[in-house]
Amino acid sequence: MQPTGPEAGEAPSQPPPLEIRDPNRLSSPERWGVAAAAAALGLVFVVAWWVNPNPSGLGSHMQLGLPPCNLERFVGIPCPFCGMTTAFSLMMRGDFGLAFWVQPAGAGLFVVALTGFILSMGIAISGRIPRAIVNHPSVIRWTWILAVVMISGSWLYKIAVTQLN
Repeated sequence: MQPTGPEAGEAPSQPPPLEIRDPNRLSSPERWGVAAAAAALGLVFVVAWWVNPNPSGLGSHMQLGLPPCNLERFVGIPCPFCGMTTAFSLMMRGDFGLAFWVQPAGAGLFVVALTGFILSMGIAISGRIPRAIVNHPSVIRWTWILAVVMISGSWLYKIAVTQLN
């Protein structure tokens, strides 16, 4: 048997070079996940287009087979999400002012969802995450804070509007 390796006079073998992955580049499964998120948001927009907005600003969700708002039924005040479906449906039809009047957080959430849809499609197609998202980890924290403030403020607004009518 002949010796192999360094004792045979051969140069020691080098370990294979480590692959350095670009942190902004997504793997194939990650891209499919982002594409699925974009498809889900697209489905929300299709449903919002299909639903006829209730002129009262409440109850459009019942066209989807959902029950009436229990908080409104039993306590007499709308829940924080009352009017969201109507606002989305109005935004899909381009009636921005009425959508904001019906549910300000719903109109804002529609803009956020549309932005998310566009970003998700771009990320799924390109396979890259924009640096502005990657380099700012506080974006998620501030998004949640803004969402809580927006929904709480809209809820108070919605209670005031329904109590005045």
